[in-house]
Amino acid sequence: MGGADSAPASGRPAAADEARAALATQGAPGLAVRRVDGSCPLALWLAWRGAGPPLADVVPMLANLGLRAEDQHPLESAGLGDGCITGETVSVDEYRILGPPELATQALAQVGELGETLRAIWAGRADSDPLDRLVLTAGLAAGEVALLRALLRYLLHAGLPLSEAYAHRMLTARASIARDLVALFHARMRPGAEGPAGAADLAASLDRDLDTVAGVDEDLLLTRLRDVVLAVVRTTYYLPGEALAVKLDPGRLRWLPRPLPAAEVFVSTARFDALHLRAGLVARGGIRWSDRTEDLRAEIAGLMKAQRVKNALIVPDGAKGGYVLRRPPDDPRQREAEGRACYTAFIRALLALTDNRADGVTVRRPGLVCHDGEDSYLVVAADKGTARFSDLANAIAVESGYWLGDAFASGGRTGYDHKALGITARGVWESVRRHFAELGVDADGEPITVVGIGDMSGDVFGNGLLQSDQLRLVAAFDHRHLFLDPDPDPGRSYAQRRRLAALPTSSWDDYDRSALSAGGGVFPLSARRVPLSPQIRARLRVDAECLTVDELIRSILRAPVDLLWNGGIGTWVKASREDHHAVGDKARDRCRVDASELRARVVAEGGNLGLTEPARVEYCLAGGRCNTDFIDNSAGVDCSDREVNLKIGLAAAGRVPGPIGGSSPGAGPVDPSGRDDLLAAATDEVVQLVLADSARQVLSLSVSERQAAESVEGMARLTGHLVSAGILDPSVDPVPDQEVMRARMGRGPVLTRPEIAILHAYGKREVVGELVGSDLLAEPATAEALDAYLPATLRPLIGPRFDRHPLWRAIAASQLANDLVDRVGAGFLFRLEELTGALPVDGVRAFLITRDLFGLAWVWEAVDGHHQPAAGTPSRARRRGDVPGGDRVDAAVEALLQCRMLQEYAAQWLLRRRPRPLDLTAETMRYYDGVSEVAMALPETLRRLGAREELDAIETVRRRLLGAGLPLRAAEQVARLKVMVNALDIVDVALQHDIAVTEVLTEYFDLGVRLGLGRLTTRIVDRPGDSYWETMAKASLRSKLASSHARLVEALLARAGGDLDTAVRRAARSGGVGRVRAVVDEVEEASEVTSAMVAAVVLRLDDLADLVS
Repeated sequence: MGGADSAPASGRPAAADEARAALATQGAPGLAVRRVDGSCPLALWLAWRGAGPPLADVVPMLANLGLRAEDQHPLESAGLGDGCITGETVSVDEYRILGPPELATQALAQVGELGETLRAIWAGRADSDPLDRLVLTAGLAAGEVALLRALLRYLLHAGLPLSEAYAHRMLTARASIARDLVALFHARMRPGAEGPAGAADLAASLDRDLDTVAGVDEDLLLTRLRDVVLAVVRTTYYLPGEALAVKLDPGRLRWLPRPLPAAEVFVSTARFDALHLRAGLVARGGIRWSDRTEDLRAEIAGLMKAQRVKNALIVPDGAKGGYVLRRPPDDPRQREAEGRACYTAFIRALLALTDNRADGVTVRRPGLVCHDGEDSYLVVAADKGTARFSDLANAIAVESGYWLGDAFASGGRTGYDHKALGITARGVWESVRRHFAELGVDADGEPITVVGIGDMSGDVFGNGLLQSDQLRLVAAFDHRHLFLDPDPDPGRSYAQRRRLAALPTSSWDDYDRSALSAGGGVFPLSARRVPLSPQIRARLRVDAECLTVDELIRSILRAPVDLLWNGGIGTWVKASREDHHAVGDKARDRCRVDASELRARVVAEGGNLGLTEPARVEYCLAGGRCNTDFIDNSAGVDCSDREVNLKIGLAAAGRVPGPIGGSSPGAGPVDPSGRDDLLAAATDEVVQLVLADSARQVLSLSVSERQAAESVEGMARLTGHLVSAGILDPSVDPVPDQEVMRARMGRGPVLTRPEIAILHAYGKREVVGELVGSDLLAEPATAEALDAYLPATLRPLIGPRFDRHPLWRAIAASQLANDLVDRVGAGFLFRLEELTGALPVDGVRAFLITRDLFGLAWVWEAVDGHHQPAAGTPSRARRRGDVPGGDRVDAAVEALLQCRMLQEYAAQWLLRRRPRPLDLTAETMRYYDGVSEVAMALPETLRRLGAREELDAIETVRRRLLGAGLPLRAAEQVARLKVMVNALDIVDVALQHDIAVTEVLTEYFDLGVRLGLGRLTTRIVDRPGDSYWETMAKASLRSKLASSHARLVEALLARAGGDLDTAVRRAARSGGVGRVRAVVDEVEEASEVTSAMVAAVVLRLDDLADLVS
């Protein structure tokens, strides 16, 4: 390849030979360039193997390079005689190029890059667009133009409000700035570059050039390109053989929409664009094959946000990745192959930008300039379109020597197959069970009418619609067909769904038409209009006899059914106040409905982003029942994370036991086949652990929903705390303020389940943040949490060596955070801090101590077991019941509310009365035996003393729980909790004066009966707080009343040597008992108990204690 100053006609053969030689050594097309005289200052010779391409294919390529061809002269095709390409026919075309004289100078100076650009375009490695002219006008290399093109494509995916063609025109018009942008990139990222000083000088020079830009659009484009260049922290640009990728620090891109990821990778080639967003450096999420060619980042960012709150259940933060084909083949097989090839390139690029680990030390890739910290944790998972790619991703990770090996991508042949296990759908079903249980319906055994988004070949839809043989699927749609079955027979339709799910590939078109009810049918989405039978019109409650596909989809979404099951992709429901543009899913704009139009009683979100967050809230406020996508479908990510951590744990253990089921451990290192056998043996346990997490989460939402109605201002203060601490961003996750909550009172839930789910997710994140660096993780409670995380079959092998796992502290912190928030709610630690001044870690210690002292783990287990239904058992008999007074109560929610109230009171007691930081072992040992004695002796003691107030309180709760179906032992233990709040005072008095616990117990309640304190305590507890401060005062006064009660018992026992009757007679003669009783009786007669009244009683008790002392 080369050029000369001029090329008269006699020079054509030499130029043609030069082009042929370039073809032989560098590929098609071979290029030669000459300066010529006349109106066309430049001539090109292009050599091709075989017959040359049509002129229409070449001229646009040249035009994008700024080379306008006036004419073309094909030279005679012939075989080469100089040995360059022996035996091949080569054709050469001559092009005369119009333009100013300097065009020839530019072309001759850049002839090598011209040839490389043409070859890259012709081979499909590069785009052909107007940016190519920067090769001549800015003197850029072909790869540098590709770099600018990639940065521009990132801006377009990130929402740049300019068209691609318009951006091309503006950038090519500013060739010098384009050149400066590339120079700045090289100065920052090229290995061996002169360093920060040189980059700073170039950045300053570029800023001065940008100051000369007058146009608003130009300034927007060029300034954002500069921002992106300065935000690059790693790149594959200088790594041979890798797709062009840049890792960005989104914090430097102030114009990106919130929430900002912690790290972002953009990959761009002529074949595909791809993005990977991580909310934290340790993050997890799937890689999807997207169809969003114009706004890929909007889709991935929305999914990352959902994944972030979903991952509050596990250790890694949220992440999401996606890629879109830019030239998808029409043939399905070729398209599949292209999707697989682009996925491969995407994964390789991600790994190329990721640090490795060896012997516990981070290792960076040679030749990679890094402007960020260590970053060695990268894991991926399957998602839409990539369900079969996990083995491919793991093979790439193993081949590249990445430290996680085949733990890099969950699933696949060495992991847990989500579709085979149906784990995500089964997790969603836990939400469905809870929703319908609270509606008095057994989701496993009673008929439920359903409409759905998806088809039986899909994981979440297919497995979900097999969870019960009583589901009556009346309508569904996916991207290919509409399915209508207005009055399905549950048995026949279930059999058809199972048959379709078992096919290697299936669609609704495979459904046996004879199994459809009268008036049903299957219709292609390509149909212009769909005729509706009378049965379908009646089922969907529409009047039209014929609808377009879009109209029919909207009618299906609005159908009056029991359950809307979303197992597909896309955002189908928005709030009434939202416009379609704000939703960010243009493909569904014509089909989307408002939440106010939904008539399904329950919505289950197996797919992500099916409803906007405002839509969920609007639906719930109107009486519908839903959680959020990150709650409903969390089982998938839970299972994936457990798989990865088990693989890492087994590798860290370094040894495997003998044969599965054998009794003696072996001594060899972990080998892949042995490890895989271990993982397989633990499958059922892992599934049960995951489903238990899902069930516990949704039950916790129900408890918090009930609790929120009693503390509006408290919930508002919790929200404000999360916002002020920088944990919750209301612009990203809007939650109502106190004014909105108060306006909702009496009209529906004060906080909806989706809103509570957000508070729980961020509450867990806050707890993890407090715990992960704390000394608490060195205590036995951590080992217990880690043991509970592991399947029993793997616990002996991994448990003793789990501290070798690089994330063991985060796993332990996550387990403790999940237990705490699921059991006592997101506001537990915040309320303790406000009431006692305790640090969050102290609050966690109090939570763990009270859990063990009062045997709450057993209660929780009993309630959880009660919550898990046995298919076919009527839920009305199992979970709900009509009890005296007509009150209908959910046993699990009632029981857990009682546990929460006891634990919060007991935690406050410990934090006020015991030294901090609370010693888990010492405090548990100090009180455990005494509290157990109180629990055992309490019922008989109360009966013997005739403590009617306490006995009635216990019996009321016991009967309600038994009537609601809770087992007898659990119902009795929970019922006692209402009175067990006094146990710590009783045990403390016994310990301080070396008196038998049962004796103090008797005297405590005897005195309470004499003075009427039991009824007063009940009135304090039952009185609603007018404000948050009143509620705080009520809690404080209740604690003070109990403390004064205990102090008086202590004083009387000490004075009378344990003879309470004698002590009370003496106190009565002094008038102290009468004064207390008179005040208590007066309070009893009042229609409303005020804080001042309680303070007066406390004062009289303290006076009496002082008098006795």
